[in-house]
Amino acid sequence: MNSMKINSFKLVFILIGMSLFPCYSFSQFKIDNWKIYSSLLDVKAAAIDSKGRIWAGTTGGLFVYDSVNLFNGQPFREFRNTEGLLSMEFTAMNADTVNKLVYMGTFDGYIEIADENFNFTHITDILSAGFANSIINDIYIYDTLAYIGGGFGLAVFDLNRQVFVETVTKFGSFQQKTPVKQILIKDNKIWLATEAGIAMADLNTQIIDPQVWKNYSSSNGLLTQQPIVGICFHRGDLFAATSKILYKLDRDTFIVQRTLPPTYDAITKLSSKDNKLYYTTQLNAYTLEDGSLDIFIPDMIINSHIFADKTLILMYHESGLRIFENNYLKNIRPNTPASNLFMSMDLDEKGNLWAATDYDGRGKGFMKFSNGYWTNFTVDAFPEILNNSYYKIYSDKNGKIYASNYGAGLCILEEHDTGYVFTIINNKNSPMIGIAEDPNWVITGECIADNQGVIWFSNWGRISPGPSLLAYKKDGTFAEFENCSSPTRRGFISIAIDLSGTKWLGSSPFEPHGLMYFNEKNTIDDKRDDICGVMTISSTGGKLLDNAQTALAVDGFGALWIGYETGLSVMFNPSSVLEKARPNVSIRKVSMLTTQRVNDIFVDALNNKWIATKNGVWVLNPDGTETVTIINKGNSGLIDNDVSSVFVDGETGIVYFGTRKGLCTARTLSVKPLDSYNISCYPQPYNPGFDGYLTIDGLTSETEIKILTMDGGLVKSLTVAGRKAIWDGRDNAGNYVSSGVYMIVASSSGTETAAVGKIAVIRK
Repeated sequence: MNSMKINSFKLVFILIGMSLFPCYSFSQFKIDNWKIYSSLLDVKAAAIDSKGRIWAGTTGGLFVYDSVNLFNGQPFREFRNTEGLLSMEFTAMNADTVNKLVYMGTFDGYIEIADENFNFTHITDILSAGFANSIINDIYIYDTLAYIGGGFGLAVFDLNRQVFVETVTKFGSFQQKTPVKQILIKDNKIWLATEAGIAMADLNTQIIDPQVWKNYSSSNGLLTQQPIVGICFHRGDLFAATSKILYKLDRDTFIVQRTLPPTYDAITKLSSKDNKLYYTTQLNAYTLEDGSLDIFIPDMIINSHIFADKTLILMYHESGLRIFENNYLKNIRPNTPASNLFMSMDLDEKGNLWAATDYDGRGKGFMKFSNGYWTNFTVDAFPEILNNSYYKIYSDKNGKIYASNYGAGLCILEEHDTGYVFTIINNKNSPMIGIAEDPNWVITGECIADNQGVIWFSNWGRISPGPSLLAYKKDGTFAEFENCSSPTRRGFISIAIDLSGTKWLGSSPFEPHGLMYFNEKNTIDDKRDDICGVMTISSTGGKLLDNAQTALAVDGFGALWIGYETGLSVMFNPSSVLEKARPNVSIRKVSMLTTQRVNDIFVDALNNKWIATKNGVWVLNPDGTETVTIINKGNSGLIDNDVSSVFVDGETGIVYFGTRKGLCTARTLSVKPLDSYNISCYPQPYNPGFDGYLTIDGLTSETEIKILTMDGGLVKSLTVAGRKAIWDGRDNAGNYVSSGVYMIVASSSGTETAAVGKIAVIRK
């Protein structure tokens, strides 16, 4: 049932029942329904449970693979913080198949114990101990104890009582808290592979006593190189490996068995199976007896390996698992993002999320998230994109995707019925110019479309001649523009267009040239009337906080918001640069973010400012004078405080937080208001003590809400800018209302209309 657009407060009762689970609220701000999307492809540890399922711990969470007994029709089941984990960066794993438990260790010192029905127990003692290095590198189960090695040394955990019974931090003459990489136990003797060499002790002794440990290292001539990267028992003998040398312990001395040539990659893991000694390097797998297994895949790094019965399972860096059986490699890859680096994001016209991944040369191309499915545009899957160094992304209103590359120029992607079409724009087919050291190394800055559909973007070039700004016109031709203040200064990356059509370009911190502005006066091919210049700290009398800018955004009032390495400012009158006289810009420093590194700025549908920083996200009111809230790991489902990018979908209110540990999404009230009222209230009936908040949906702009008793008594007044409002079930005095039926009267100063809804409150 819809409400009516009325001018005389006609009453229309709307009753729609739904459920909502609020997280926390600041006045008319609420954020809830957190979800995490992280890459599960960088596998660091794995184990096989009693059912033969593969548990894989990654840098972005955990997945379990079972191709026989599917999970709701899928071979994968995924676990992240939202599924109960305390940490998502796994480093060690072992399965207790007798007691049907899986033990997992993390980078930050958590131990997760899971039964085979996926019930988790969290052990936080190692993290709580305050070690300088809490990483857990190995978990070895022996009898009723688990021996846990990590950056702190060795800890002994009682499996039955689930308590730690011993912590060993010194092994013989090795330095205190020498990190333990791997643990082996045989004939009641414990062997440790450490960064200083190998340590051994008899478990019948007090292993907490450093003197009971025997050391094998280069200092006593028993090993010629350290650290030790792996140990294993093979045919009753102990073998050990450093990065390039394989040893065998013979009569208490380690003898070199094989030395890899200098051109070979480093050894990652040793194991023994069926009377063969296996060792993986970063690019291949070998046996001591037969040599290479020939599983080389270019550019794919092997982290480690395990065996499932007689099957070799390889763990890859950012490429999932592979099962090697009968000389065939089978890929095991859940559908997740290719990377946890969400450095830049945009939504296309269909509501699909696009993200660019490159940071410091670690990019994995760019990614699309559509209807729960990820498409990863990497150079392996799509050679047309040339390389993976895409760090900025933009979607125009026609559905074209513009991905900016660090070296290969600009990739324009179009989706057709027959598939994806890629167009690469670089120095070969456009006025773009590469850097001075390499003319073919073309760096494209951020892209944006003006109201005519022209795509504007910068061409970064450090100190070199060439265009700083280019326009890609709808006919496929280009217009190029230099930095008119200093033509060889081409250090601009970020871009924004104000309400007057002026393009603003921010300098990168590596080339702090100042803030460039340019306006072609709607005559893109006639440069005679162009207006351009560069603002600096000195030219603005210190109003500009820095000559390098990290982010730019224009809000609904036409103000330009400017992010820096240390702070945020707002220019209220960017159109003043169009005046013939010297521009007199009005810039105000935003005091709340004085010490914050601003990574991104997004203006939502209600004109609130979402400021992504290294310490969480600040949400500012429309004029930036008040902090609506600060979102961080401590008060939300955010997985990392260093937020690289943020985007709020004005149609749904979904906010996307891009970090270097994955993507987080949440639901907010930042939804565009409707043109006319269509009020619905949920949940119905509403129980304040159980439901938390009532949501009032279907509002127009600038709505004043009055909640009334049926006889017209005022209960609560609310003022709302967007489509949704919330009510906590309390009156203006802060008391919960009684059970009964209440009227919601909404009137808009923006549309000069009004509407009414009705709600039932039940107090239990």
